[in-house]
Amino acid sequence: MVKINYMVKIAKLRMRLADIDDGSSPEGLIIAAEILRHSADAAEENVTCEWRVAQLARESLPLARRLVEAGTALDQVCDALERMLSAVTDARPRLRCSLCELLIVALESLDAADVVESEEVEASLSYARGELERLSHNIAAAERGDYESIQQSGFLQHDPVEWSARWEEVIDEAQREVDDRLADVPRGMGFCHGYWHELKGALKRRGVSWRSPSQMNPCVMFD
Repeated sequence: MVKINYMVKIAKLRMRLADIDDGSSPEGLIIAAEILRHSADAAEENVTCEWRVAQLARESLPLARRLVEAGTALDQVCDALERMLSAVTDARPRLRCSLCELLIVALESLDAADVVESEEVEASLSYARGELERLSHNIAAAERGDYESIQQSGFLQHDPVEWSARWEEVIDEAQREVDDRLADVPRGMGFCHGYWHELKGALKRRGVSWRSPSQMNPCVMFD
């Protein structure tokens, strides 16, 4: 579960931001940057709860765009977006694309402002552009139904349906349902198999046929 101090801080800051008529005022921008930082902290603390990390990232994107458009706190924006990108998995490819796209704009603006070492910015830009290219390729392949063309990353194989638009529309809701259902189940040895079984059912009820990592990797032992 997300540490309550981060969530309380974020909620209080959002209330303060809502009380400001002009969210693009200096005070509003300072608050937006603070919310963004705490949201990235919360995402890192809660990487095992994918749907909540995704929620934090989606809620952060409008604030990050506002800061980029104002040219304010660009180094903080880049740091927060990079941390969000690390916390959000490929199970949300379109969300990751949005993070990459905004990160590239923020990094280019940061580079133009010349407040950070250009080598550091270029390294981050290279990664963000490479990720955006990979994600865009796989999303396009999934939309064509050409699952064979999807480029898998890492050692484990994942069901290509995870790149489809329908998957991304329902995965948050499905994971929330399973987390609620298994809230009192100890997360010890073998928990992943029960979790995947429940998630498979939750997704099926939402029209998505999904193969779990154990099904996709029959020679791998999962505990």
